Amino acid sequence: MNKRLINVDELGIYLNMNIRTLYSYVQKGIIPYYRLGKGRNGAIRFDLNHIDKWIDANRNGYKEV
Repeated sequence: MNKRLINVDELGIYLNMNIRTLYSYVQKGIIPYYRLGKGRNGAIRFDLNHIDKWIDANRNGYKEV
């Protein structure tokens, strides 16, 4: 399975979420991400496969029929 890495702007569109919220999730370790490069200046990227699994793992009140 190939990794499809997207940036925070693209993820904001994909999830219909505010970019500040996504950065907060990264800082708190809530959402899976990669940091490309060294230190705090490294580019943050998200693997869509991991994001979809994260969404499935964090859904509330949903039961498949």
